[in-house]
Amino acid sequence: MYVAGLARSGTTILLEQLAAHPAVASHRYIDYPPVLTPYWWNRWLSLVPQSQGAAKERAHKDGIVVTPQSPEAFEEMLWMVFFRDTHDPRQSSVLGREASHPAFERFYDEHLRKLLAVRGRQRYLAKATTTWCAWATCNVCIRRPASSWRSATRSGTSPR
Repeated sequence: MYVAGLARSGTTILLEQLAAHPAVASHRYIDYPPVLTPYWWNRWLSLVPQSQGAAKERAHKDGIVVTPQSPEAFEEMLWMVFFRDTHDPRQSSVLGREASHPAFERFYDEHLRKLLAVRGRQRYLAKATTTWCAWATCNVCIRRPASSWRSATRSGTSPR
């Protein structure tokens, strides 16, 4: 499942609600930076003492608090390894159903299977900021543009 929407449209809140379901696994703050190695990173985490970490307000100053266990949009880093021009504004980053990248498809499938296995879950959840799969279930957040703009202005995340 992918959660998508414009900035400040409610994607983080929806991501947190869906990630709380016991059948759902998502990347978390604690997974950064070794996002590419979920099996070994989770194995390491199981061997070292863990503190729950104090809940802190996000850098956006929007009242949403996070811990190391909170879900986050680190999936994009997986795509950027294989699709290096994703953030190049001179190129379209749209991948249609006909697009094929066997190495990425194999890696992505294995990565999701590992993440689901180490978390003991059945469904994968991601916040898709710029990428998602054409075959996936998408939940799109839509908010009135003026409300999104006011929220972005208050939090200091408005585009310049």
